[in-house]
Amino acid sequence: LEVWNCESIYTDFLTGVSAMDEELAFTDIQEDLSNVDIEAGVGSVYTTFIWQGTEYKLTSLYDYDWFDTTAIQQLGNIVNHGDQKLYVSYMDEYGALLYYGTQKQVRKLERLTGMDFKKATAFSW
Repeated sequence: LEVWNCESIYTDFLTGVSAMDEELAFTDIQEDLSNVDIEAGVGSVYTTFIWQGTEYKLTSLYDYDWFDTTAIQQLGNIVNHGDQKLYVSYMDEYGALLYYGTQKQVRKLERLTGMDFKKATAFSW
């Protein structure tokens, strides 16, 4: 997925997901670019955050202005433990739609939109 603000890709991602539901209130988001060569477009980005009192870490590959979609899968593995789950519908190489809700809600959304949603832990690009 292509992004615009390359130096806060995953901070912006987590902030956006946090806004989807009060249950996803991520705090203390820190994005570490110390292992990235921005000009060469390579390296690893480490993003830490607190959710429900526990610190978590996403590890993503840096590739200029492209979002490493494994961050969505990693986050799905963290938050998908109750009735509500993080779902994703891939639109094209420039975008995806994320949804946080129950399986019943996401199936209704699929019927209404014609889009196909997968659990964030079970999709691939």
